[in-house]
Amino acid sequence: GRTVKLDRQADIAKIDQSLAKFRAVVIVGPSGCGKTALAKNFAEMKMPVAKVIWWNARDFSQTSFQVFETHLGLRHTLVDLLDGVRDEEAYVIVDGLDRNYLDHVYDHLASLIHLLRLNEGEGAWRLMVTCNVDSWGDVDERLRRRNVQDFEWGPVIIKEPSETELKAVWEVVPALRRLVLRPSLRPILFKPRIIDMLAIKMEAGVNVDTSGWVGESDLIQWYWETDVQKAPDGTARSAFLQKLAERQADRSEPETPESVFAPADLTVAEGLKGDRICRVIDGCLSFDHDIIGDWARQRVL
Repeated sequence: GRTVKLDRQADIAKIDQSLAKFRAVVIVGPSGCGKTALAKNFAEMKMPVAKVIWWNARDFSQTSFQVFETHLGLRHTLVDLLDGVRDEEAYVIVDGLDRNYLDHVYDHLASLIHLLRLNEGEGAWRLMVTCNVDSWGDVDERLRRRNVQDFEWGPVIIKEPSETELKAVWEVVPALRRLVLRPSLRPILFKPRIIDMLAIKMEAGVNVDTSGWVGESDLIQWYWETDVQKAPDGTARSAFLQKLAERQADRSEPETPESVFAPADLTVAEGLKGDRICRVIDGCLSFDHDIIGDWARQRVL
């Protein structure tokens, strides 16, 4: 609800310990469990004492690695910059691999990994990627097909926060405490993204009745009715989100150029951006979180 910061130092420590042992680490966990937030917290912790480079997987969507490098606007080549680092610690973080299936994204990532010389056993650079637990097998296979297999990945498995870690949330939003009484829903409701969503509603005075929920489909139905279809143009919003989700699934694209949409669709998209359902970066439209895209595809089905 934008008022509580979860204490996840135990997870941060696991990441730090794994990076001390392995040259490359993958943070895996279910969608919405806070992988990106943990990676950001780790980056913020290391920035005062180490070199840190952060990329989103979509940054590798350029048509060639040369274009990718040019797009960075560097005065020196990337290989010179990476080779020139002599710090004891240096980290490259790539977020959101599970949301990008384009072949050239993995071509460029493989080229970057070779530049980091992770297979040589020495050097400052360490690599960390975040990935949905169900997608890591496919991501690993894609990289292996590109000869990225001369080093061992250190997995860091992230789960939903425990009841102890969520006590700070119950204190600020007491109405959420009753979620503890629904153990069958904990794998769904205890995800930080979902708790944040529910906390914002409850703090705004909205009654969130979970007594009739038996699974994720009930959560999706509630979200669709309260967030997507709440506006006067709710029907248009729902139709647009389903169209966007279906297009991105069919084309394996994590984001879609605004230019492909009609002016009426872009008008609808403006409201969705204001409600943190969609976002626009560099003229491309995507879901604010991949879990919302999954929910939109569930509505299509």
